[in-house]
Amino acid sequence: MSNLIYYKRNLPHRLPAGEAIFLTFRLAGSLPREVIAQLQAETDLGLNRLTLDSAQAYAEQKKYFGCFDTQLAKGEFGPTWLRHPAIAGLVAQSLHYFHGKTTTCAAIA
Repeated sequence: MSNLIYYKRNLPHRLPAGEAIFLTFRLAGSLPREVIAQLQAETDLGLNRLTLDSAQAYAEQKKYFGCFDTQLAKGEFGPTWLRHPAIAGLVAQSLHYFHGKTTTCAAIA
């Protein structure tokens, strides 16, 4: 994992230098605060239960992200803007804006 660019805001980010990345985002209000708090508490418990090496900590974070993503995929709560074709198209267009262009982490952050 030493060849990855690493930075942390709300969650750690590991970016493979020169490679495509998987980008996930969500609309504000798309998950109840209680669900987010529960997922975070479960992750904190997993991260704090043992002394984890970086690979184990990364695996715990991936598990958290997977649970988070599963909750989002249910679409049971919050706004549904992306179900509107015009809005979904605009978001898709913006996500492809940098395709084929060289960027740096400073430009993304």
